[in-house]
Amino acid sequence: MPALRVEFRPLEAAQRIPLLKAGSIDIECGGNTNTVGRQKDVDFSHTLFTTGVRFLARQAVLIDGVASLWRRRVAVSKGTTAQETMARVQREQELQVVVVATDAEGVRLVEEGTVDAFAQDDILLYALLAASPKKDSLHVTGRHLTVEPYAFMLPKGDALLREVVDRTVLALMHSGELAALYRKWFDTDALRIPMSAHMRENIRYPNKYGIP
Repeated sequence: MPALRVEFRPLEAAQRIPLLKAGSIDIECGGNTNTVGRQKDVDFSHTLFTTGVRFLARQAVLIDGVASLWRRRVAVSKGTTAQETMARVQREQELQVVVVATDAEGVRLVEEGTVDAFAQDDILLYALLAASPKKDSLHVTGRHLTVEPYAFMLPKGDALLREVVDRTVLALMHSGELAALYRKWFDTDALRIPMSAHMRENIRYPNKYGIP
């Protein structure tokens, strides 16, 4: 398709599925966790990346497991699996959840001291931390509360597009190019994040498993 024109459209997390279902976008390439619930509305590519929910907080705030969230104020971005995770522990820990529209707003609340932490997938937190002017006073903390398999999000039932995407992703995996791209962007002086065992397994055994 020599005349194919690619148009990039920024969006917020809560817009992803509605825009795909409306036909306003053809593929969503952000931090999309493949979940069984989302599979009812959209299709997913093979898993590209694996991460999990942790916390961005000020250096003095240490979070180690669910119990350390007792009566904390935690920000989450609307429409994310981090929001669902915090909702599950909210009652038992008397957690106060502050829902924000964007990740940048969540970071700002942490920087200002308005919340104790911002919950999000850790790979996104590391990138946000690197871009923060107050990064020396912040850190990523806590154990992974979830395992999040990332994949491209596609319109439900578009078999032809799904086939092209799957063929391309599998080629990247088998050729070693996906691992090279990982090292280029995530295993650098600015972001030293070694590839996880989960991601290595996803490359070795491509899959589309969704989490509950």
